[in-house]
Amino acid sequence: MITQKKIQKFWLNAFQPYAHGNWMGEEKKIIIGNEEALKGRNELILTQFEKIILEKFSLDEIKKMRVLDIGSYDGHTSVQIEKRLNFKEIVSIEPKKKNFLKGMFVRDYLKIKTNVKFINCNLEDIKEKFDIVFCVGVLHHLDNINDFIKQLSNLCEKSIFIECQSYKPKSNIINFLLKRLNKKIIEPKDIVYKFEKKTVGISGHKFETNFYDGSTVNDLSVVTVPDNEFIKQVLFVNGFKSDVILSGKEYSKYIQSNFRNFSATILYGEKNQNINQVTKKRKYIKSYEKDYLENCLNTKLLKFIEKNRIFFKFILLFIDKNKFDYEIFLNLKYNFDDKINFEKAKNYLKKKEIFKASRILYRLISEYNSDYRTCYRAFALLAHIYKGRKNEKLFLELLKNCNEYYPTEIISEIKCI
Repeated sequence: MITQKKIQKFWLNAFQPYAHGNWMGEEKKIIIGNEEALKGRNELILTQFEKIILEKFSLDEIKKMRVLDIGSYDGHTSVQIEKRLNFKEIVSIEPKKKNFLKGMFVRDYLKIKTNVKFINCNLEDIKEKFDIVFCVGVLHHLDNINDFIKQLSNLCEKSIFIECQSYKPKSNIINFLLKRLNKKIIEPKDIVYKFEKKTVGISGHKFETNFYDGSTVNDLSVVTVPDNEFIKQVLFVNGFKSDVILSGKEYSKYIQSNFRNFSATILYGEKNQNINQVTKKRKYIKSYEKDYLENCLNTKLLKFIEKNRIFFKFILLFIDKNKFDYEIFLNLKYNFDDKINFEKAKNYLKKKEIFKASRILYRLISEYNSDYRTCYRAFALLAHIYKGRKNEKLFLELLKNCNEYYPTEIISEIKCI
């Protein structure tokens, strides 16, 4: 005879697996869960989260804070957070219906009481803001991490806690060699690296379906397994200052299982309210371009370089790296002739020989395949020369067409003439 009690057990097994932590009943002394593949992971995540939150916030602050747990699976971690930290509210969202119902069933079966608010929905459905976003075991099931973090940034007011599988070998030697190799291949040369650390991020990619409970929500997808720098870069552009708490070998020593070669990372990011990265970029570009127009290599050095181009790298050793001359000199290696002529034009402007400067600048913007950066800077100087006169508008239009992000306000500020 199939009793109601047996049917409940059937359903308990039908909702398997309970792989993200062991549920323990308050009344029934039963444990539901199987972390066999990654035993110790859940406790590690909870311990690290509790530790960082208590370091960053006072108990009084925590009482006023709201937490959003993203992709919470069956909600086990949300309930454990509630037991450890007295947050004002914890909202736990899970997009997969089975995982959501799994949590409801096991909590009801074990008579677990909780004030956590569980919602079966997608991230796009959440419109309110939270103090802390808790994002564990999610990133490595996504096809677009940047868009996802951008959404989280819009919902997060203070900080974000992330754990995910990471593209990081456990060997320190392999990691070191990979970093060196990646920098060579990827070439971090954008203007942002003039004021930010020269880092590159990489990621691995694989097919993933929604066949298993703890996988992507899509029928078939190419998901991303990021390395630490990749995650930090994405957090950075979305307004977070982040640090790696545990990663690779350090993370793995807490996992009491050898079933999987699982390499993961835990990061904590703080919303940087004072620094808007776009504003920071614009300020730097303005300063950089202004310096490039106002400073010039002296005439004697220019003549020597023209005659002795083969000694370019040798001469570089004797130029003060703290002066902008070094930056100008460094740029001579690309389109040498155009850059040299541009320096000559700036020298003539400095001596108030406007006609000679203009002739060089006209030649630079008239020749075929003129150096791109020299060309838009030549337009800027010509707009400066013709300020308040007929051709000013023409050169400003040419400048904006050549580089639409050029800070044209510096044209009225530079002191070349």
